[in-house]
Amino acid sequence: MDAESYLKIYPEIVLPPEQRDAFLKDRTGALIGKRLLPQFGWKLGQNVTLQGTIFPGDWTFTVDGVYTPTDPAIGDDVLIFHHEYFDERIGRAGIAGWYIVEVDDPAHGPAIAKAIDDMFRNSSAPTKTGTEREFQASFATMWGNVSFLMSTIGLAVVFAILLVTANAMMMSARERTGEIAVLKTVGFSDRLLFGLVMVEAGAMALTGAVLGLGGAKLLYPAINFNGMGFLPGFAVTTSTLVIGALVAVGLMLASGLVPALRAARLPVVQALRHVE
Repeated sequence: MDAESYLKIYPEIVLPPEQRDAFLKDRTGALIGKRLLPQFGWKLGQNVTLQGTIFPGDWTFTVDGVYTPTDPAIGDDVLIFHHEYFDERIGRAGIAGWYIVEVDDPAHGPAIAKAIDDMFRNSSAPTKTGTEREFQASFATMWGNVSFLMSTIGLAVVFAILLVTANAMMMSARERTGEIAVLKTVGFSDRLLFGLVMVEAGAMALTGAVLGLGGAKLLYPAINFNGMGFLPGFAVTTSTLVIGALVAVGLMLASGLVPALRAARLPVVQALRHVE
């Protein structure tokens, strides 16, 4: 990238001033995210050599700085080096994969994007301008229709959990028919028995939700998950937690309603037949 302008556009890339100055003055210098230090055993000031694939050869860089992003979406596993060095090595100056434009107001984004694309529409290198969110999402679509896949898997999992939970509640209610008979005999009302069964179903569903959602919320930050660099800053959001909690409540109602109604409506005489 163009070092000076890039670092101005992304103040979220934080590093000591002396490291920043050293990088700007070093044509073969590189900045690396803090995650790469333990991952490859690199250290500040070290010369590292990468073996090119798309652009063959050995590419040697000096680690002039280690940055820590203030925004997790930036990613802390990136190696940044000078575009001039790239031009020099491939022998074709001016090649760029994309340009980043900073706008003064997000509301002006669509008009600016259209103006840029109109400028190059009939050129040998037409552009497709979009937001950073759209650009990052395009990398995820290279894996296929991820949204559809995850939705399908999620629905299958929810359905499987519903069957397991409903089966467990039905078996539990059937095995305790005698207990229900005794409770009705000593004066427990149908409404109270209905509530007790629903509370049991709720305890099962919500305990599973707390373990699952809480584990997901804590797991991804703990392992520093980023989807092999395609999903920097990945985390379970509050909206996802709310949706998960609502799904748990739905499972509670779906799995507990029938056993609860059965327990409430069960005649005492018929229930007492199951008492040994």
